[in-house]
Amino acid sequence: MIFVVLNAISGTAFSFTLSGNSGISPFLTMLLIGITQRISPNSFNMGDTMEKIMSSWPGLTIWGMMTVLEFVGKCVPVIDQMVDSVEVFVVPWISTLGSCASFGSFVANTSEGGEIFEGENLDAENRDRKRFLSGLGSINHGTKILRGRTLVSTSSAVSSMGHFFQVILVLCGMVLALSLHFLKMLIRLLGTGCLTQLITICEAVTVVFGVCISVFIRQFSILIAGFLCLGAAYGAKKKYEKWQKEEEEDTADKSHYGRLRRFFTHTHGDDVKRNRGEKRDNYIPM
Repeated sequence: MIFVVLNAISGTAFSFTLSGNSGISPFLTMLLIGITQRISPNSFNMGDTMEKIMSSWPGLTIWGMMTVLEFVGKCVPVIDQMVDSVEVFVVPWISTLGSCASFGSFVANTSEGGEIFEGENLDAENRDRKRFLSGLGSINHGTKILRGRTLVSTSSAVSSMGHFFQVILVLCGMVLALSLHFLKMLIRLLGTGCLTQLITICEAVTVVFGVCISVFIRQFSILIAGFLCLGAAYGAKKKYEKWQKEEEEDTADKSHYGRLRRFFTHTHGDDVKRNRGEKRDNYIPM
């Protein structure tokens, strides 16, 4: 049971690492996933569809071209703000791909950990472990052979739980990616001009380091995901404070406008009444 929990935490952190980096540099993250999938297929254990999207030569070509365009655009002041604004609508979809690419890692980690899933003489803990972890990876696998070990199909209840967990990972990954993207946009606003190129390079280095370390040393993904979540929380906090400040300013403007309107209405109303009174006093009947 402890192994199941640790593996679930590691897989969740790995999923958050990929989706979080998608918020920083989405196309570079996809390119790195495709390259590392070709270098070490067992690290992701993708299904055929995901493998074609992420690591096929046409897929790598598209991700590479988009990465170059993204990098060049972010090195130019003003244009980088336009790129970030467009990527607000792209990041959730890229984050979803990153989360889906990580689903196979739940099963892959179990296989690499030396667990034997074949044979009938499994104790209750191993059977539960097998069913739970296979359910988490069922979107990419079904029944698949990993290093000579066959992962059998799971029961419908465990499979449903696995799919539900995957949906939660995708939704949380989208929120994490968008929060980090807004934080990155805030940092770019503070570093306009000559710092634009430096910020772009720092983003690329951060993504390369985070993705590669998480893929090849899975335990580090927990630490990296923790830092990404802290950054996302800070970005969400700043975004909320900015929204709250704008609301207060808008309320203050409306209140000030209301006071001015009441003042001019009151003053103008007194003048009108005074003029009417003078006209009535000066009125001479025929």
